Amino acid sequence: MNIYSELIAVCWAIFLIVWSTGPLSIKGFLYRFGAIALILLLLRLSSMGVSPVFGIVGVTLSALGVSFAIWARFYLGKNWGAPMTLRERHELVITGPYHFVRHPIYTGVLVALLGAVVTQGIFWLIPFVYFVVYFMRSARLEERRLLEHFPNIYPVYMSRTKMLIPFIF
Repeated sequence: MNIYSELIAVCWAIFLIVWSTGPLSIKGFLYRFGAIALILLLLRLSSMGVSPVFGIVGVTLSALGVSFAIWARFYLGKNWGAPMTLRERHELVITGPYHFVRHPIYTGVLVALLGAVVTQGIFWLIPFVYFVVYFMRSARLEERRLLEHFPNIYPVYMSRTKMLIPFIF
């Protein structure tokens, strides 16, 4: 592995450690174990030479993406839970990272994966594409539930905040 691969691995390790601090069901354990296995496999398969420019850009994207996702998770506080679920006494969070996009955890993970694609190569396109599709589906389902739960507030929030990419989408 080169230095960029190692730094990408550190970013994902931090992400997985933070995510492992929450409640852990059997399904959650299997998901996290699978994610760790996939990351290690992809780092092994894609450990190739990369130019310093691509390496720095990729590591920066991964670090920023992981940081943004972690910020969003902690910012949610007691409202954080399994994707596509509402907690009891759920509050709508629209400040902090949620001021920039409606789904900053998804945005952060996708930016981190994009950094891995830039640095590590084609093998990382598989999880990137998978998570784009999965997060789009999840975001739409979550938004339907949020529209039902917050019929007066959520449409206003949707009209002024993009789903995943600030100012664009």
